[in-house]
Order: sequence, then structure tokens, then C-alpha cells
Amino acid sequence: MSLVPPKNLSIDLWDMDAPDALPLESDGDRSTSWIQRPTGACAVIGEWLARARPDRGIRVLGRSGEWDFRSWSEIAAEAWDTAELLRLSGARTGGTVSLVIDAPDVFAAAFAGTLAAGMVPAPHPPRSSFPDAAAHRARLAGLLRVARPAAVLTHGRSAGPVREAVREAGSTARVLSLDDGRPTGTEPRSPARPAPEATALLQFTSGSSAAPKGVRITWENLTANVAAIRSWLRWDEQDAFAHWLPLHHDMGLIGGLLTPLAAGTDLRVMTPRQFIRAPERWLECFGRHGATLTTAPPFGYAYAARRVRPEALDGMDFSRWRVAILGAERIDPAAVARFHRLVAPYGFTARALTGAYGLAESTLVVSGVPAGGKTRTVRLADTPLTFGAPVTVAGEGVLGEDAATGTGWLAGCGPPLPGTRVTVVDEHGTPLPPGTFGEIRISGTSLFAGYVPQPPRDGREPGGFRTGDSGFLLDGEVYVLGRLGHAMKVRGARVHAEDVEARILATAGGPAPRFAVTFGTTPESAVAAVCAEGEVTPEWADTAARCAHEATAGTARVLVVRAEPGALPRTTSGKPRRRRLWEELADGAGVWRPLREEPPRASSGSADASSAPDGPARAEPEAADEDEVPGDPARPAGEVGLPSARQLYDRWEVQQWSVARVEVARDAPVFAALRPYTRGELLGALAELEIGESCVTRTLSALADHAPTEADRIYLCTQLADEARHVQFFQRYLQDAAAVAPEALEPDGELGGASGYGRIYAPVLRAATGAVRESGGEAAAWYRAVVHYHLMTEGLLAAPGLRTLRELAGACGLTALGEGLTHVARDEARHLTFGVSAVRAGVRGGHADTVAETYLHAIGDTVRVLVNPGRRATGPKLTAALVRHAAQLSGRWEASRRRMTRQLAAIGLGHLEPRAERAWRSALEAALDAYAENWPEPHPVVRAGALRGLRPHQRTS
Repeated sequence: MSLVPPKNLSIDLWDMDAPDALPLESDGDRSTSWIQRPTGACAVIGEWLARARPDRGIRVLGRSGEWDFRSWSEIAAEAWDTAELLRLSGARTGGTVSLVIDAPDVFAAAFAGTLAAGMVPAPHPPRSSFPDAAAHRARLAGLLRVARPAAVLTHGRSAGPVREAVREAGSTARVLSLDDGRPTGTEPRSPARPAPEATALLQFTSGSSAAPKGVRITWENLTANVAAIRSWLRWDEQDAFAHWLPLHHDMGLIGGLLTPLAAGTDLRVMTPRQFIRAPERWLECFGRHGATLTTAPPFGYAYAARRVRPEALDGMDFSRWRVAILGAERIDPAAVARFHRLVAPYGFTARALTGAYGLAESTLVVSGVPAGGKTRTVRLADTPLTFGAPVTVAGEGVLGEDAATGTGWLAGCGPPLPGTRVTVVDEHGTPLPPGTFGEIRISGTSLFAGYVPQPPRDGREPGGFRTGDSGFLLDGEVYVLGRLGHAMKVRGARVHAEDVEARILATAGGPAPRFAVTFGTTPESAVAAVCAEGEVTPEWADTAARCAHEATAGTARVLVVRAEPGALPRTTSGKPRRRRLWEELADGAGVWRPLREEPPRASSGSADASSAPDGPARAEPEAADEDEVPGDPARPAGEVGLPSARQLYDRWEVQQWSVARVEVARDAPVFAALRPYTRGELLGALAELEIGESCVTRTLSALADHAPTEADRIYLCTQLADEARHVQFFQRYLQDAAAVAPEALEPDGELGGASGYGRIYAPVLRAATGAVRESGGEAAAWYRAVVHYHLMTEGLLAAPGLRTLRELAGACGLTALGEGLTHVARDEARHLTFGVSAVRAGVRGGHADTVAETYLHAIGDTVRVLVNPGRRATGPKLTAALVRHAAQLSGRWEASRRRMTRQLAAIGLGHLEPRAERAWRSALEAALDAYAENWPEPHPVVRAGALRGLRPHQRTS
């Protein structure tokens, strides 16, 4: 028989006349909720388009401060017009359509219209999500390379910049501006009826721990998750939703647009900027306009509690506000308690505070506290958290009601939603019993269908998807501690960045600046950095440093830095981009000013191995950062800081990787589709690295054979194995992915002949290592060769080249190249550590003059390799593109110069910095002059500098 929904229930995205549309239990006077069983369900967007209500719709906070209303029936009419526009554009059914739209009502119509046309929407961040146009264009171009859309929908002033990004991405997509008019008056056709396994949505991860990835969500996934959300929240037509989240991200898109649209309920939307400027307008949605549901990351509630004064709430009534979801990041119970104290006097109840856990790979929601139930908080005992070990609960409370003083508090994220299963596993994927710490694994009908582009290993395994999040199950509820990639191993236990943040908040007390903690590694040690925005008191900085030092058990170097408000890189959903933050610190970004630094305590044994940032085995390997070198020459190499050769060997043993497992051929289609200029830049950079690696592989044995200690000799042998592996990777990639013939890399070949390293520095390195053999291992010759080999070749040339190439690979969507380069960069960071340690030992052992003379003399050859005056640099013709290209080149030069000054301090020759700086500037001027003599126009950096009115000495600034 057929079950028909009651008349007072709006039509869902799915066919409610189907036999498997089942009613849920009634909740008092609330009307019955209906959901569609996901099995065999086929989304029918036409049902909503045909019956969208004129009395319900979306209200958008306008610039005037008024709420602009658009009914769902108006949105549906525009969606039909958009569907017809896409059909007439020639985009094929099933093709991807990118959406770059900032107006919520326009976005809603474009999204629904794309679905109605049988195409796959791929929402991207609009210009308003970025501080400047260049950053937005670069991010958008990278996303377009991954999405590979047939068309791009945009509107307003975004059309021009979007077209620029499309050109930069090398895309052939048609840019369709919705302001140019849409076909109207045509008879609407029936929307496509895709199969449940067909892709419904391409949504991108937030990018908090790595570059954003495209996540394929099927119609079955979407159907299941939206239905589960409505069931979980007991959502019906009496509800109204309000939020300030971006619509291009899963939390705002599925929770804040598609579910209200499916339910046909009223929706109020603010932009994140409007919320930051006036958080009380968000609270007005519930206290004055009767909204009942919302979702936001925990920092939003904490921000409102900090910025909104109680008197601003006079006259508001929050008694109808029944669900306030907290998701996207770890919940701080103390901050939520402050929010509750602000709104409770006006009718808000703690039962509305609803902890939840989700991720893009599960469409949106994985688990959540049942609507109307109190969110439980637990305090973990102050014992190390290790995989497979039971957690000890030392206290309990209720989110919002209890102050949660002290450290170790966690808020529960509720049980899994219907259709989703959660298990906790160890490193090997073996399920662990409840109450045991491990990695969260999920499975069910909401689980995504794969990534775009699809890597060989995506975290899915027979038992489900390994999320990379750590946590445990307790009494059927999920508790999440943080990302494994944002954790540091301290004596075998994991410390999360969120743990350090919670400790600081609990200990400091009083008003705190906005801050985030990030972990990283340098050749010297693991690093825990506390990065704060705005005003920071000396007392707060001292407390933050002490808390970070205690949390990491003294095994990490602790930094406390500050910058102006807005400096913390965040995802569009508000989460700190910790990996990007670490890269800024490692690059020496000028925005961060150091306030405190505390070195690691001395310890016996291989402390470095147990203090390294930790990540799940399934994920792309995290590279130790190759930009940093030790900065405290006062400490002997054998005490604290630089690991010994033996410790480096131990690290090498656990960091092995296989070239054969990097499937380079999967990049071939992407590489072939690149624009000629981008392809040329990639080939040049790859060839430079392959030629350099080949040279060092042929010459390193001289250093190993005559190493001063047996430990040094053993480590150099491992390095020789690494370098051979690197050569194999670059050669395989050039041949199988880039289709480059081996002869092109020969000295007289197309790529080999243009190599600056091959022509300039390879002869220097061969001469230096040859002198080691001829002298029978004379110490001075050995240290000269190490300077050329490790400090110059590895430190000043390979490191910036690898960073530049990794960024370019990520922007182009070359996932295999990025995977291989990450391994190579980690190896090179280890080699540079050895070189700095060895040279520092030589300086202290009586060879300071030899090292100083060699280093200063080598600066000239190093700079000439960077400029490469023998190769014509074909810069872009457009002025703006030329300036960007020149900035990239000069930025690499500047990164090498900064490394030079850090190296000198690390090896104990910091007093040479003024001479080295003069030598660098002189060599740069000479190399640029040589370029101008060799070619008919100045170097692109000089041309761009002239366009910007810069004098010659400013060219590298």
C-alpha cells in the first residue's frame, strides 16, 4: 500500500508516495516527521520545485540591516530557469557545475537548478571569504583544477575574477553569469532522476590539515544524511532555522540550506562577516524572530559570549530556541558555560545545547546528542593517552550548566545517527572495546563514494572509513579529542593541539586573545607554537608557554608568538588551518612576532623519535618541515636539540617509503591537460631536482667512506639509499606522468642543458668530493664537501625548490607528485639536520676558518643557480601575471637567504651574517646583470620591479 504524508507536512526532496516512506513517532503536539529510507531512494528535486511554498522561504540579512525575504516558490522558479540555462549551455547531464556565489538566495536557486538539470554542483568559496583578491583567485583556480567543471555559475562583480581564475586553472569551463539573464517562460521539463549511486554533490573538505579535497557524495548519501538529520532533530514545519555559516561548506550547505529546503521551513542566513561584526543579530533570530534551530562551531558561541553585552538582549525571549548544535571542532565546555550564562536569563535552556560530530566524508553528520537531551561532559584523568589503552573518567557534568573548571574536560557528541556505525580502532584497524582510546572509524549509508581526484588509498577499508580523528566511545556516545595529524607523540602518548589550547584556557583565566596551537618539527626538535592575535599580556604569554611546556612534557621547543587581528589562517568554517599556520612560522613570515621561547629539557635516549608530530598511517605522510635549521649554537650537538647520527638512523628506519607505491601514472591525464606555461615550469623544476639528486648520488660515497665516526658513516650510507630512491622517483615521474624521454635530461638535452645546478654547482660538488678522496679523507676537505653538499645543495637549493614544487603540485591537482615530494622533503630535512650537526662539530673541533671560507665562497655559486642566467626565463606577458611570477621567484630567493642566516647561527658562525649578506647581494646583482647580457630583456624579477617602481636593491624584498 502507499503511505501519503499529512497535508500539513511540506514535500521532501524525495518521493514521499513511495512505499518506504515511513512515519516517525509523534512528539506531543508536534506533527509527525517523515523520512525516506535511504535504501533504493532516488532524490526527486522536482517534487520540491513543483510544490515549493510561497509563504515560507529564506531571509537574508542585507547591507541595510534589514531582512530581505525570498519565498521558496520564487527560489524554485529561479531554479527552473537556472536548469534551463545549464541545458542550453551544452553542459552534459552528470557533468560538474562549479558555483561561486555569495548571495544565499541566489546560491540556493543555482544549487537546486543544477540538481534539476541532472548535473553535479560543486560549491566554491566566494570572494568575500578571502582577505584579498589574489588569494581567492589562487584558491579558486586550484579547486577548479580538481573539480574540472563543464560550467561555472556566478553572479555580480564575481564574474570577471572568476573568468581570470578559470583561465589560470587552464579550464575550458563556460562561465555563466546569472546577471546576464536566464531563459524564462519555457515549459519546465521533468528533472533528471539519477540512480542512488550517482554523484549528487562534489563538496570540498575544509582544509584544516591539508589541501582541500573533492568529496563525492551520492544521491543515496545525501538522501540518508538529510533524512537522518531531520529524524535526529525531530524537525518539522513548526521549526525555523537560522545560521551564519558559509553555504559552500558542508555544515552550512547540508545542515543550513538543504535540510531547511527539504523540510520547507523558514530560514534566516547571515554571512560570517556579519556575525563577526554584530553577533547580537544572530541571537535576535531566536530572541525576536522565533527561530528554533541553529548550528555553529563552538568558537561562535564563545565569541558571542565575549562580544555581546547582557543589556543588548533586553526584550529577547529564547524559550522557543530548542536546538543549538555545536560541531566542526572540539567543544570547550568552559566557553559554552559562559554562553549559557549570557542567554539563560532570557529563557534559553541547557537542553538546547547539542553536541555533534561530523565530516565531509560522511556527507555531514555522524553522531549527535538527541534533541532535547542534555549534552554530557566528562573530565579525563591526567594520564597519558595511548592507542588501545582505556580512558579514565575523573568527573562528569552537563554542558552549559557546569562551569567545567580545570583541564581535561570533553563534551560528548552523542550516539551515531540512524544508518551510521562508529567504531574505534587501533593503528592496525582492529576494533577496540568501548572506553578505549583510538582512531574513529565510520561506516553506513552516508559514507562518501570517493575523492576527486581519487588517490590509491583514501582511508576506506572493509570495516569503514578511518577518519584521522582520535577519540573513544563511552556509553554509546562518541567523544572526539582531535585530529591525529594535529597530535604530537610524547613518550608514546598522544597530545593534541586542542589539549594544549584547553590547558591554556583553563589555566590563564580571564579574557584571552584568539589563539591556536600548532605542532611541527625542525631538524633541532619538535616544536609547539602558541599563535595569538591582537593584544597579548606578558602574563598570558608566560602562562601559555608554561602550559605548552607542561603538556608536551618538556620534549618540545615552545614558542609563543603574536600578530595583528585576522592573522590566524582559518578555514571557511572557522577552524584554524594548523598546517598552514606552521608553514607560515617555518617560512619566517613577518606577521608573527616572537614573545616567548622555551627550549626542550635535556633527556636521555632518542627523544626526537617520540616527540614528532604524529599522523595516521592511512593519510598522506606529513613531512618534517624543511625550512628550519637549529637556531641555538650555544648547545653542544650531543646534549639537547640536534639529534645524533645514531638517532637520525633510528628515524630513518621508521620513515622508509617505496617509490613503487607512489602511482605516478595517475597524474598523467592531469599533467597532459596543463597549460604550456605551467607544464614548462613544472618540467624545469622536476628536471632541476632530478639532475641535482643524480649528482649527489654519484658523489656522496666519498663522504661516507671517510666519515669521522662510524655513526656518521652509517648514517651517510642511509642517505645514499635515500638519494638513489629520489632519483628513481623523479625519473619515473618524468617518464610515466610527464612523458619526458630520458635523453632530455642529458647535459645536451632540452631539460638537462638548461639546468642551473647541472652547469654551475654540480662541477663544484664533484671537485669538493673528489678532493676528499684524493686527500685520503683529510678533515678540512671533508668539512668543505659537507658545506657544499648538505648546507648549500640540500639546505639553500633543494629545500626551497621542493617547497615551491609541492605548492605547484597541490595547486595543479597532481596528487602523486605531491605524495612523492612529501616523502622526499622529509628525507631531505633529515639530511640537512645531519649536515648542520656535522658542520657545527667541525667548527667546534678547530675547522671554523675552513668552514667560514668555504661557506662565503659558495654563496656566489648558490645564488647563480637560483637566478640561472644561462636559461631564459619565459615570464607571463600580462603585467599582473608577471608581477605574481616574479614575486614567486624572488620569494624563493628570499627564503634561501633567510635559511642562510639561520644556518650560520646554527653552526656557530653567526658573526659572519653581515659578510654573508653582502656576498649574497653582490652575487644577486652580478647574476641579474649576467642574465641581462645573455638575453634580450631583463630578468622577470627586474622587469616586474621596474613596473612597480622598485630600485635594484629592493628586487628581492
